[in-house]
Amino acid sequence: MKFWESLASLHFDVIERSENIRSDQQSDRDEMVAIVSVAKGVSRAERIATGSSDRTGG
Repeated sequence: MKFWESLASLHFDVIERSENIRSDQQSDRDEMVAIVSVAKGVSRAERIATGSSDRTGG
């Protein structure tokens, strides 16, 4: 009986770890998206400030 208990415990540990890894990856992805958004906003603001007529969609 002890074997099955330890096996079940190990199984849940693995599931929990993989979920934690997945959520870490998601937060990293969200952070990257935020950085890119800020960078796009800055470059857009620079174009406006310099009076560049080069209007590209984005």
